[in-house]
Amino acid sequence: MQFDFDAGKYAVYVWPAFALTAAVFAWMIADSLSVARRWRAEAERRQAEAKQARQ
Repeated sequence: MQFDFDAGKYAVYVWPAFALTAAVFAWMIADSLSVARRWRAEAERRQAEAKQARQ
């Protein structure tokens, strides 16, 4: 498979747009994973507190 990377006279607009889109997607994924880790840690902390309260 061969890709055609020639964007012609619009390359000055196309390639920065692709780069910006890739950067935004990477940031969204990293931020989502970070938030998920924080929520998981909070849930585990609350479960440990509830377990101690029952004892």
